[in-house]
Amino acid sequence: MNQTLMVFLIGQAVVMTTALIRIYTMMMLKLKELDLRVASVEKQDDELKHKLDGFKEGMYEKLDDIWKKINELTLEIQNKQNRQ
Repeated sequence: MNQTLMVFLIGQAVVMTTALIRIYTMMMLKLKELDLRVASVEKQDDELKHKLDGFKEGMYEKLDDIWKKINELTLEIQNKQNRQ
């Protein structure tokens, strides 16, 4: 009876150890997958930010051109009014 109980307990210990190793392995795999996903999202965010910064610079240049043209037109109108 004692030998049967020992075999049963050793078997249970092996099963429990195997289950814990499996759980640990699965958790490490899931954490690695999550890490890869986060890295991918961060890379996409950086690329999007870079594109947005380029877009902003282009828009600022266009706004500066528009502002210069408005100022030129304002000066032309003032000059025409002064001549009259």
